[in-house]
Amino acid sequence: MKCSDAKRHMSSYLDAAVTRSHMSALQSHMDSCRSCANYFIGLQRTQAMVGALGRKPAPSDLTLKLRVALSQELANAKRSRWEALRVRWENVFNAVMVPATG
Repeated sequence: MKCSDAKRHMSSYLDAAVTRSHMSALQSHMDSCRSCANYFIGLQRTQAMVGALGRKPAPSDLTLKLRVALSQELANAKRSRWEALRVRWENVFNAVMVPATG
């Protein structure tokens, strides 16, 4: 296996998303190639650091923003004028009611 092939598949190897034959080929290549082994160690460290960051919580208004964006798409689609007006009215109503219930 060439180093370029090995490096291309290392991320998948790290995620255990390669076949058993690719896994053994990559492992044997890294056993004999110090450069690729060091590259893989760097990938492992990067994955560990990113994992240590944790998940960032979604913004509290994300749901509302998504609803508005989706309804705008629906309103802009070729629909009847009344349908577009109904969707816009629902958005205005929901935007007022969500904070009011909070």
